[in-house]
Amino acid sequence: MRSALLPSAAALLRARPHIRLLCALLIALLTAWGAQRSHAAPPPQLEIRPSERAAMPGRAVQQAPATHPRPARAIKVADTRTGLASYYARRFDGRTTASGEKFDNDDMVAAHPFYPFDTKVKVTNLDNGRKVTVRITDRGPYGRNRRDGAIIDLSRAAARRLDMLGDGVTRVRVDVLQWGES
Repeated sequence: MRSALLPSAAALLRARPHIRLLCALLIALLTAWGAQRSHAAPPPQLEIRPSERAAMPGRAVQQAPATHPRPARAIKVADTRTGLASYYARRFDGRTTASGEKFDNDDMVAAHPFYPFDTKVKVTNLDNGRKVTVRITDRGPYGRNRRDGAIIDLSRAAARRLDMLGDGVTRVRVDVLQWGES
């Protein structure tokens, strides 16, 4: 339901002709700017003949590739979270995880409170830039680590790759690369 105090856009334009003039001027400027940008000439290409290239000191003559190399395929990130990461204690090695798998501290696996099992995530250590890709196989972290802000619990192998074994916990960014099935 509209309030009687708020006039419609049409009423504003009728009551204040200078607003109509400003809107028309703005539209004209934006249209001219867009037309100018779309018809701009491309920057000139510097052409060096192969004979001139050979004469350049320290330059070997190379044939340019027929096509441009394909750029690296960008991976779409489905979800990103930032927080703390902790890692499993040695005593959990060999125990059954929430997904039913046997936990191995030497695998690149992790626990997350709600990501589906078999979700692949990239974990980036924000203190040193190191990255590791792990698969979610368990639920956690629990206890003090979770209360302190831990959002993921890593295997010792993943923690070693992130160079966080000495710290115990570290600041990380978790990017979902591929969602799991469940």
